[in-house]
Amino acid sequence: MANPVLIIIAIIMLFLIVLASFYALVYFQSEEDKNTAWFPKIVVIFSMTLTCVNILMLPLDVANRDGGGFPMDILWIVTYVLTGALAIVVIPFTIFYYEAEDPTEDNVDQIKTAILWEFGTLVILGIVTTLMYLFLGVAEVPVVKLSAGWQDAQDYTTCNNCTTHNTIVQYRVSVILYIISMLTFVGVFLFILFGGIGMAALPIDLLISFRYRPRYMTADEFKQAKMKIGLRAGALVEKGNKLKDKWASSGGRPRSRRDRRVYNEFRADVFVLEEEWKRLDKSYNKGLGPHILTVVWTWAQLVLGLSGIIISILWLLHIILYQVLRPPPTPFLNTLFIELTVLLDSLEL
Repeated sequence: MANPVLIIIAIIMLFLIVLASFYALVYFQSEEDKNTAWFPKIVVIFSMTLTCVNILMLPLDVANRDGGGFPMDILWIVTYVLTGALAIVVIPFTIFYYEAEDPTEDNVDQIKTAILWEFGTLVILGIVTTLMYLFLGVAEVPVVKLSAGWQDAQDYTTCNNCTTHNTIVQYRVSVILYIISMLTFVGVFLFILFGGIGMAALPIDLLISFRYRPRYMTADEFKQAKMKIGLRAGALVEKGNKLKDKWASSGGRPRSRRDRRVYNEFRADVFVLEEEWKRLDKSYNKGLGPHILTVVWTWAQLVLGLSGIIISILWLLHIILYQVLRPPPTPFLNTLFIELTVLLDSLEL
């Protein structure tokens, strides 16, 4: 029997994920891409939604074990197939299509270029995947073989003359299972890579934000600082107009790789100036309420940054203890996770 509460929660979570993906796209999109490039935007929203769904599939599977009503075996296959299609076909094609944009050419040439690059990508991936499957698509399972006479083999637990032999059983996995395993391996590798970066980058960013936090200034100090930013903004506007005139033949967009590098440097300067203006705007006292919120948030960044550093160090130490030292000298974080699991189970009861 289906669990209506679980179904309602799943629908609500899916709606919230789509909404959060749409908000993230709107928040981080470039000013030049507003109301344009709809196909890449749809792919981005769908990809971020599927990413969150992949993460939430595990708790859904656990909650569904007592008759939740979801066909989890089918849902797992569907999510993996969609993930593979996005990673191998849709996202690379979208990148090639977006990068092949040329104001002087029509969309047909842009699509042809993207198809050719995607075809080359599929050929290379197909060759690599086929060779790896032929030479590496074998699972190795360690087993213990028991050997004994007929009279001693009826119950191995009481076998007196049994001999043991450690060996490895090999069997070739199916193509679908191999592809799922490869996708999982790549996903875990990217998670370790970007998770490791986040472990260091997020606390450091929070501490840097606290270090350069907005500081209270008088009206005269605010006026002088605003004039300096205004001069820099004027110089950037003049530079932007020159670049626009230089690239007028291509619709105001950079053409060569060197032009893209110059354009990215210009955007970085604009971003830095915008951040300085936001920090300066918060520094000027516009009322007790906004000032208190600014102070609270800056000190909260300090607390979160220090907490993040402590958690990152504990996490790294936990990995070293359990991967390098054999046997691990202490349960360490495992004890905390076990106690939290027991606490959650007691709350559910």
